[in-house]
Amino acid sequence: MLRAITISDTGGDTVWVDTGLAYDGLSDDVKDRLAGLHVAHDFRAALNSVGHDYPIVAHPIVRVHRETGEKILWVNFTQQPSILGLDRSESKELLTLVLDQYRKPEHQVRFSWRPGSIPFWDNRATVHYGVRNYGDFPRLLERILIADEPLYADL
Repeated sequence: MLRAITISDTGGDTVWVDTGLAYDGLSDDVKDRLAGLHVAHDFRAALNSVGHDYPIVAHPIVRVHRETGEKILWVNFTQQPSILGLDRSESKELLTLVLDQYRKPEHQVRFSWRPGSIPFWDNRATVHYGVRNYGDFPRLLERILIADEPLYADL
């Protein structure tokens, strides 16, 4: 959850993608190609720039949501994904097919922030993107995490 404290008058929406719907929208052939593959994410440059050290992390591209049993995609395109064990061109091809699903409006919800707004989402079955079209306005959001078993316990 996030709570908006200080928000610009315009811009700064957040877009969430339902990764279960995105998975369902893939052809059976692509689902078969993705089965058993792992993706690595590299977000070190952004985190290192603010003093954090963070390893490159790899995990299955297709996961099963532990509560709903739904198959979901777990690829974050803000973190330079690459599929392990594939040559660069095949990795890029498959990731483009996933990204094409993420881009479909029917798999998305777009949230427009207002002071006091509190969106609530399941981070295990969504990916999100903050639209940075508000210039250098100093936004302030408070993050709230709900205690749960570790997100990566089932990897």
